[in-house]
Amino acid sequence: MKWYKKAIEQNESIAKSNLAEMYIYGHGVEVDCQRALELYEEALQDALKVDDEEEISIVLFNIAEMHEMGYGMEVDYEKALELYEKSANYGLEEAKAKLEELKSIISK
Repeated sequence: MKWYKKAIEQNESIAKSNLAEMYIYGHGVEVDCQRALELYEEALQDALKVDDEEEISIVLFNIAEMHEMGYGMEVDYEKALELYEKSANYGLEEAKAKLEELKSIISK
C-alpha cells in the first residue's frame, strides 16, 4: 500500500489500477468499490493524457467488469458492453472475448 501510494503521487496510472483492484477484492484494505471506481477513472484519465493505449484498454476493461459484475453498483450489461467494446478497439484480446461472451449471454 505504501509503495502504491507513492506511485500514485507521481500519477502512475498502473499503480492506481492495481490499488483499485485491491479495493475491489479487499486485499490489504477494506472493500470499497466506490474508491476502486474513482481510482480506475483517474488511471484512465492519466493514460489518456499520455496516449498509453495498452493501459487505456486495461482500465476500460476493468471498469467494464465492475459494471458487468455489479461491483459497488447495479449490474449494467449495456455499459459493460460499451466499455468492453472500447477496450477491444484498443486491441485488448481479453476484451474482444468478453464482448462476445457477454453478447451471447444477453441474447439468450
